[in-house]
Amino acid sequence: MSAFHSLQKLPQDVKELVKQCPKTGGGVHPFLFHLAHRANPFLNARELEEILRFSCQDCGRDVPAREIVETVKNVRQSSYHSSIEHESAVAPKRKVPDYSEVAVKDALCANYRPPSPLERLPGTAAEVCRLLYESGSLICTGPSLYQMTTSTLESALPWIDGMQFIVPSAMSKLMGLNKQGELSQRCLDNTGPRQHLVVEFDRHDLEVQKKLLHYLSQKLPLRLICHSGNKSLHGWFHCSERNESELRSFMDRAIQLGADPMTWPRCHAVRLPNGFRNDKKIRNTKQHILEFYS
Repeated sequence: MSAFHSLQKLPQDVKELVKQCPKTGGGVHPFLFHLAHRANPFLNARELEEILRFSCQDCGRDVPAREIVETVKNVRQSSYHSSIEHESAVAPKRKVPDYSEVAVKDALCANYRPPSPLERLPGTAAEVCRLLYESGSLICTGPSLYQMTTSTLESALPWIDGMQFIVPSAMSKLMGLNKQGELSQRCLDNTGPRQHLVVEFDRHDLEVQKKLLHYLSQKLPLRLICHSGNKSLHGWFHCSERNESELRSFMDRAIQLGADPMTWPRCHAVRLPNGFRNDKKIRNTKQHILEFYS
């Protein structure tokens, strides 16, 4: 099986990510883990391994086959899809829903709008975080997915405006043990209970994405909508004290409407509202807030 055939199964944004593997010393392993997460919904395990090998072929070091295989194994065990399908060895398997044009059409026909957003939008990332997190909370934010720092809200406020990513829920402690048994400032072990569930759309135009986020707000309170700095919108939904079964049903519906399933894990970092996007193609672009709700 060639990487070419596997590439054809990927959406355009993931195809572009395949080309962005850093050089050795720049975080090759974390990048491959991230790429595998993004590509996992579209490929089987063998195809994922092929894509990772193709992506890192010019990274400046020989990436052993064992590293590729273990990365794919860890991703498929921890992904949204696996967390549903392998939740219990005896429980019936639940199939993650496919994208449905009919479901999208029905949602758009509903034409639902949540209560009026605030007239004055928060102007900075620091202002947003004061509204989203309680004083004294531990938050995890950073300029890239591979440079995330956990600190108190108050200590992060002076420098947070230039950051690109944040974990939607507060952290439970400064460090935790990741799946490799290593200390990490961003992993499931040190992510607290869900406060916000973020839904990202990018397969529709912006107006349709906004309408779909409004539609989903009938199930969970919508806190804000922010622009990714590229072609997608992120909707932040308040979900404290909601059980996981209810939230999975909500996420299933969002995926059916075209949402990215990779925002499901509690420790997954998303675009920081009013932060700044800085990657290989887009520089210094504000991830501005379009709507904010009290």
